[in-house]
Amino acid sequence: MSFINNALFPPFGEGVLVKKMDAKPNIGLEIKRRRAQLRINQEELAFRSELADSFLQNVELGNQQLTLHTLFKVSVGLETEPEKLIHAAWISWKANLNNK
Repeated sequence: MSFINNALFPPFGEGVLVKKMDAKPNIGLEIKRRRAQLRINQEELAFRSELADSFLQNVELGNQQLTLHTLFKVSVGLETEPEKLIHAAWISWKANLNNK
C-alpha cells in the first residue's frame, strides 16, 4: 500500500496494466441509487441541483461526464457528500476491472 495525498492506495506492481474503463456508468448508477433512496425523480433532483433534467438523465445512463462543479451540485441535491458517490463508483469500477 502507498499513500498519495494522505489517501491509501494498493500497489498494482510493476508490469501490471490497468485496462481503460469508463467510470461514467458507475457514477451515474450511484446517483440513480441515491435518488431512489430519497424517493425523488430526475426532475426533482434537477430542481434541487439547479441542473437540466435531460443532463441528469444522460449522467445516470453513463452518456455524460460530470465536472467537479456539477458533482458538487448533484451531491447537494442528493443530500450526500460527493466522496460517498465517488467511493461507491470506485468500488463498482474496481470490481468490473477485476472481472475483465
